[in-house]
Amino acid sequence: MEQTVAKPSQESRLQFLDYWRVIKTRKVIVLLLFLLAGLTAFTVSLSLPKKYAASARIKVEPEKPTVELTGGSQASGYDPYFLRTQYQIIQSQKILYPVIEYFKLQEAWGLPEDIAMRRLKGQLFVRQYPDTSLIEIGMIDHDGRLAANVANKIAEVFESNGLEERRKQTQEGIDKLREDLTQQEERVRVVQEKIERLRKELGVPVVGNVKMSDVTMQHLESELSDARNTTITAEARLNAVMKLSPQQLRNAINVLITDPVVQSLLQKLTDTETNLETLKEDFGPEHPTVLATIALRDKLQDQLNEHLEGIKKGIELEYGVAKARVDDLQKRYDEAKNASYELESEKYLPFRNAIREEEMEMKLEEIVKSRLQQAMIEIQLPRSPVEVIDSAQAPVPQAYVSPAITSNTILGCVGGLLLGVALAFFIEFLDTSIK
Repeated sequence: MEQTVAKPSQESRLQFLDYWRVIKTRKVIVLLLFLLAGLTAFTVSLSLPKKYAASARIKVEPEKPTVELTGGSQASGYDPYFLRTQYQIIQSQKILYPVIEYFKLQEAWGLPEDIAMRRLKGQLFVRQYPDTSLIEIGMIDHDGRLAANVANKIAEVFESNGLEERRKQTQEGIDKLREDLTQQEERVRVVQEKIERLRKELGVPVVGNVKMSDVTMQHLESELSDARNTTITAEARLNAVMKLSPQQLRNAINVLITDPVVQSLLQKLTDTETNLETLKEDFGPEHPTVLATIALRDKLQDQLNEHLEGIKKGIELEYGVAKARVDDLQKRYDEAKNASYELESEKYLPFRNAIREEEMEMKLEEIVKSRLQQAMIEIQLPRSPVEVIDSAQAPVPQAYVSPAITSNTILGCVGGLLLGVALAFFIEFLDTSIK
């Protein structure tokens, strides 16, 4: 049994030795084809026109203004298809046709427009860097400078196209909002004319030139409350002043009111009285200087009393005006209240409906105005959806990407080696057959 197992192994070894003998015998042919194929591949590769690659890198993010329009930024959700979409847009006719026209590639290549488009798309390569917002735009061509210029132009057109498209959409939105605002203003005008017509037809009561509404009632009630508080304060001040004696009023006047004239007279009177006491001690009560100082003191007292009396009259007048305003507002409020009750009747139902319609239309008008103002501000804000990170540079003459001389030579040598081995076995087969 051991002899049976050893026999196939020995036969395989003999076959391998036969193969090696054939290759060794025909080694000249194998080496000749090996060198010939390698040299041919090297020579052909050298003779082929060289191609150069140039690429630009851009950062692409969802479109947003560089300055937030509102106080807080709204976080947008992650869009897994965004970069894939931009990848396809870069290779679209919308981006490539302007590039063809700019460099006149159709005339340079002598091709129809659609064929030139296909050729450019075939020479173009677009790659996305994983887990980033970066996209590489590149071109392979025999002219390295043209490849760099085309790559940069594609990035430029892609950037400006995105901004222009967004601006165009925003402008269309502004035009539509302006049209809506004009229509809304017309609706408000129509409703206001309807209200005026119903007011005249139904004899709707008004207070002065003010049409009655809940807002009008609240406003009158607020004014009346403020006027009452003012009247109470003025009355308290008047009562306090009327109870004071002249000397008490003189001492308390600085607390009640700030009057520079009164303060000046008080200061002069105090200084005069102090000086008078000193003069009396020095010269006696009958001295002419003492008598002149007494006359000055009396004059200052008369002036001060006149001013204090005027202040009392002013406080009294202030109270009277405040009370009159309370009476007037109370009268207007009572009239408005009666008119409001009257408006609640069935007779004025169309008028009330028209008022509500006016309020609704005016709210809509304010909303449209606000949206229009926001859109007009938004269109002026700077935006940065696309940013060129690296511009394409023209490659040096030695930095060609095709032909790959080393790879071609190695492949040629491998092919020549295989061909030489095959030819060696073929010749061995012929020799054996003839013998």
